[in-house]
Amino acid sequence: MTQERKIEFQRRLTQSNRSGVILIMYEIIFEYLDEALTENRDRETYKNSLRKAQEMIRELMYALDFQYPLSKSLASLYQYSNTRLSMSMYEHKPDKIIEVKKILTALYDSFAEAAKEDHSGPMMKNTQQVYTGMTYGKDNLAQNYVDGNIHRGFLA
Repeated sequence: MTQERKIEFQRRLTQSNRSGVILIMYEIIFEYLDEALTENRDRETYKNSLRKAQEMIRELMYALDFQYPLSKSLASLYQYSNTRLSMSMYEHKPDKIIEVKKILTALYDSFAEAAKEDHSGPMMKNTQQVYTGMTYGKDNLAQNYVDGNIHRGFLA
């Protein structure tokens, strides 16, 4: 994943609510799976991309609340996906990655639909506000960071 994409995900995470964070986690997984599926990849990049995708899937598993019956089904799907990615890592065949991507895409679509109903505020407080808009340049999109609080972060 490029540094630019990492910064974009980081910026979006600071501005997202709970549902948005879950969607971003899925998007990060897709980014790593796509990286593993690229044609001109070496074996080490392939393995690293799959490991990072697995780490994100494990984070989704840790976030489950098992008070709800749906969590058990999601945990099973996440565990299955992790197993399939492990198999793909050692077989070096993309067919299992494509299978996992289909499963996770269906889950992502479901979470995206549920996220439309989530009108809660951002999870992170005391972060920079980001405003995106057109500048005076032709086809030039700029992001401005406004830091109204000089005491952002932790105070000791």
